[in-house]
Amino acid sequence: MGERTGALLPPISNTGVTEGDIHVAWLAGTWPPDWSGGSSPRDPWQALRLVQSHWPGGTTQHSASTWYQRGVRADDGSYLLLWDGVGSARGSVALTVRQSALEDMGRAGRDAAVLALLGDGLRPSRVDIAADARGSVPRPDTYFARLRAGHASTRTRPASWVLTVNGHGLGTLTIGSRSSPRYGRIYDKPDELGWRVRHELECKADLAVAIGKRLLAGETAARIWSDEYGRLVQWL
Repeated sequence: MGERTGALLPPISNTGVTEGDIHVAWLAGTWPPDWSGGSSPRDPWQALRLVQSHWPGGTTQHSASTWYQRGVRADDGSYLLLWDGVGSARGSVALTVRQSALEDMGRAGRDAAVLALLGDGLRPSRVDIAADARGSVPRPDTYFARLRAGHASTRTRPASWVLTVNGHGLGTLTIGSRSSPRYGRIYDKPDELGWRVRHELECKADLAVAIGKRLLAGETAARIWSDEYGRLVQWL
């Protein structure tokens, strides 16, 4: 394996990514109608108290959606909790915790919050895992060029890969179909230290459920990210 090729591999080594930079960056799911194994549905106010024990402060705004008639949204947009479902959503309570809410609380708090929600019976419908690389690391356009040169092994259709660059020169490469269970993004992400390149996996449906079980069993986000990234694409 040549030096240039190794520098493009996504697993932790040789990318500027360290294990501490890999984390759950989005969590959405539902407490099902029989969340406790019995017949009683999840009390939405008790669920809200659990959420607010990790993201306190600020009032909430009343909210609703196509499938839920009632709910609350944090003023800062950090989370959305919905209940009084209709149709297939009847009896369930839905929660979305956004990226900013998870990333602003630090690693220990973030891990504790994710495990508390999963341990309480939240069934994930979407879990994003992000890995950040800093320093002299490949940018999104480099990965796109590797694909076009035939230096990527992927189960996705190359035609589904899209590279965009905004007016500030920041790039985003999307990998695969957004509707598929496993979807990837590589993008420039400015921060207080300058900028970083983020490798992000968006995992949904049964894959998200499986990832939730792995996290509860004690597996690290880094191990899961490395496994699932390799199933999306490998740089040859």
